[in-house]
Amino acid sequence: SEHQFPDETATLIEVLRKKTPSAIASMMKLSDKLSTLNAERYKAFGSQTKKQAILAFNGDVYRGFDGGSLNAAGLKAAQKRVRILSGLYGLLRPLDLMEPYRLEMGTGLKTRRGENLYDFWGSRIAEALDQELGGAPLINCASNEYFKAVKGLRAPVIGARVMSGATIRKASKTSTGVATVSKRRFRTRPPGCSAGHNRPR
Repeated sequence: SEHQFPDETATLIEVLRKKTPSAIASMMKLSDKLSTLNAERYKAFGSQTKKQAILAFNGDVYRGFDGGSLNAAGLKAAQKRVRILSGLYGLLRPLDLMEPYRLEMGTGLKTRRGENLYDFWGSRIAEALDQELGGAPLINCASNEYFKAVKGLRAPVIGARVMSGATIRKASKTSTGVATVSKRRFRTRPPGCSAGHNRPR
């Protein structure tokens, strides 16, 4: 499936493509090797190999969720109920296709909308979630860094900051709301509740 905010993603990539490796290293606190890798990724964005989000991230929540083990019914349930928070994509469904990148939600990337990604995304993510939820509760598995981007959410929130993979899998199958996790680590070699994002390997 395709992600929800293609125009916003394209705008961020346009800004990132202008950054030198040294500027990326300073902004994201990366080594020279990683900053060069990500500068190359921004320049190649649009032509890189895509993966489904549920298979792309690596971290405690994602390893516990073990998306690769889900059958067709499990994937259908996850696609309906699980959302992943992303600095670059905003909001992803498990089967949305995405490219490798690094852009954590707390990054101080200046755009025309403000000084950081919280300014950039504004209320867009919360509005999208509220529209999907329709008043149902959201189970939050995301870190503070990522959930801070869900500004102005009207839906009730059930906090679940520390959850086992088994609990997340159960929530995704039984909850009437949307669960959110954070998204940090994109698996550059093939592999979550709205999550944040883990660093690329």
